[in-house]
Amino acid sequence: MKLHSEGKPHKTIKNHVSLISTVFRYAVKNQLISKNPCVGVDLPRNDSKEREILTISEVHKLFALLNEEPAENMQFIVYITLAVYSGFRRGELLGLEWRDIDIINGLVSVRRAAYYSPTVGHYTDTPKSNKSLRTLKLPVEVIVLLSQYRDHQSAYAAKLGDKWNDTERLFTSWDGSYLNPNAPINFYQKFCKKHGLRAVTIHSFRHLNASMLINAGLDVKTVQAALGHANATTTLNCYAHEFQTAQARTCEAVSNALKLNLGA
Repeated sequence: MKLHSEGKPHKTIKNHVSLISTVFRYAVKNQLISKNPCVGVDLPRNDSKEREILTISEVHKLFALLNEEPAENMQFIVYITLAVYSGFRRGELLGLEWRDIDIINGLVSVRRAAYYSPTVGHYTDTPKSNKSLRTLKLPVEVIVLLSQYRDHQSAYAAKLGDKWNDTERLFTSWDGSYLNPNAPINFYQKFCKKHGLRAVTIHSFRHLNASMLINAGLDVKTVQAALGHANATTTLNCYAHEFQTAQARTCEAVSNALKLNLGA
């Protein structure tokens, strides 16, 4: 029997089959069924493509152009800025509330994640794992932007009066209600098309953040904590190539520092 992926990640399908197979193995052991139907199942090919992330020069150009955007698009500027600087998942970004931002100490905390389902609508849940509950230190320029955005949102809410729904969320719809998860993506794609920029996925900003952390020489446990992965193995599996490249540069740096002629 061959399974079809229907757009689901290869790892997700593999985990589901493994779980179901465990149940059937238990049933066979207790003589409830004669055969495990998962035996012989052909998993779909893993056609995952190499991650496409922006270069540093492209990021500089992106932010330079974002700074020219009108105030009405400020929340999307902040969203993209946080996506790059924090590496937060989309649901974690959408779930941020102002009580999660410590302007004085320059901290941002992930305490929840926001999602949308056609059947359920907007709903809030806990992040992906316990390790996803985390606090990061943000650079001064990002904190200044957040402070400006909070003032901007407060002024807009006051102007809207009783039409404003006070959800305390950073990113909202026009009336303060929960934001459509696709809104930042739609803005980003239109923005890139308008300025002739190479567009990547919003999630690629998370990969960009991870790559910058690894290239800066941070160890796997630190990167794991920053990204909110459940364990270091996940981080290593996701970014094995980046860690290998960073390690190769480290060896080269040692060689350049020593300048030994070992063949003499």
